[in-house]
Amino acid sequence: MGGNERRDVVRVATGIARLLVCALSCVGFACAAGAQLVRIPHTFVSLSPPLGFTATRTFGGFENRRAGWMIRVEEFDPSENRLVEAFSSPARANALFGSEGIRIARIEQLALETGTVPLAIGVPKTPFGRELVKYMALMHDRGAALVVVMFNLSRSSTLGRSEVEAVLRSVKLDRPTTLPEWRVVLPFSFRDVAPFHMTNAGPGWAWLGAFDDDADRSKWLTVRIFWRFTETRPAETALENARRGRSLWGAEATIVEQRAEAFADGSGDFIVASADGRTAFHFLRVLPNQSEIGLSAVGESRAMEAARGAVMDIATSVELRESALGPVDAR
Repeated sequence: MGGNERRDVVRVATGIARLLVCALSCVGFACAAGAQLVRIPHTFVSLSPPLGFTATRTFGGFENRRAGWMIRVEEFDPSENRLVEAFSSPARANALFGSEGIRIARIEQLALETGTVPLAIGVPKTPFGRELVKYMALMHDRGAALVVVMFNLSRSSTLGRSEVEAVLRSVKLDRPTTLPEWRVVLPFSFRDVAPFHMTNAGPGWAWLGAFDDDADRSKWLTVRIFWRFTETRPAETALENARRGRSLWGAEATIVEQRAEAFADGSGDFIVASADGRTAFHFLRVLPNQSEIGLSAVGESRAMEAARGAVMDIATSVELRESALGPVDAR
């Protein structure tokens, strides 16, 4: 497996890992999908949550705190081929998700009005020997983002397969969103700086590329800006940024610079990492409301050094919008 492939695996698995906190245990609680579609914040996905569920600010999804039940939805770039491949067989699913404590036993095809989607069924690793059943559905429509809907159900829960399917049948994916539309709804704003320009976006993230018309991908430079929920605390920002920076496209990287740096309307951390002729610039700021905003720029070392001023200008332009600054949803 090449460096790019390993990086893709890590990125997708990391996104899936954020879904692991979603536990659904509806013991003695009758649930049914409601009739009203509700848009999930920071996504272009709507679904009818079970009765008694409300949207939560701490992740993309719904919860019923009384029942201890959560449904989580996350969108991925349509080009995430590794994710599509993972839902093609249990062996491939376990190869991607196994390191995150997910063991998929089987994958079934679920027929919906919009088409057939793969539904992975398995068992997650849980503390205290708690027995759970996991459902993971991969959905997409007409070039829109790939959507993963995840449920963790207690084996003794009154919520069963039919209720899971009812929620999945209610899912509505909006039409593919244009880049100008994404700019409006992202939880942050930024400025394109030559040679970089925005090439792709999704809920909470934007990609900027350079040399994207060049057939030689080794010359490509990329900048990714992202906002998401996190378990990292503000005091751990520098340690977390360094941890992430030590892996550069699957290679063990050396951190050659690290310092505190103003970023996204506050104090953040900046590092420069290098490995195998490639260099990465990483900015990270952890907010007090259990979220983080970051910027990662990666490319061939000499080209990255030449583009350093542009990357710094983009980072300086990043500003948070009100939607990213909500209060902590204390549990």
